[in-house]
Amino acid sequence: MPNRQLYDRIEKLTKQTLLQLHELEQISLELQKIIEENHNLIMENHHLKDRLDAMNSSTHILNQVVEKKERSQSVINLENIYNQGFHICNLYYGKRRENDENCMFCTEILFGEH
Repeated sequence: MPNRQLYDRIEKLTKQTLLQLHELEQISLELQKIIEENHNLIMENHHLKDRLDAMNSSTHILNQVVEKKERSQSVINLENIYNQGFHICNLYYGKRRENDENCMFCTEILFGEH
């Protein structure tokens, strides 16, 4: 085989190897992004489960308090408004609760000692 053909074959193989290396680097970057996204989703899922557990436990405690008390119709109406996502306290009355989070002023009205 003449030297020129050998050189051409080596050059061709070098180009192919560089192309494959470039593709491998691209795949590696994509994999790294996917792994990071997966980790972020796992962490978010964990935080959401913790938050859900906390909400369920607070709801359970609130339900126990409600079962122990007999309430007037006005308190029941206020509770319905509160459960629809609105404040019933004098500080924020009628404003929407963010993410339906509990408001200590509203819960005091509903479940506090009167």
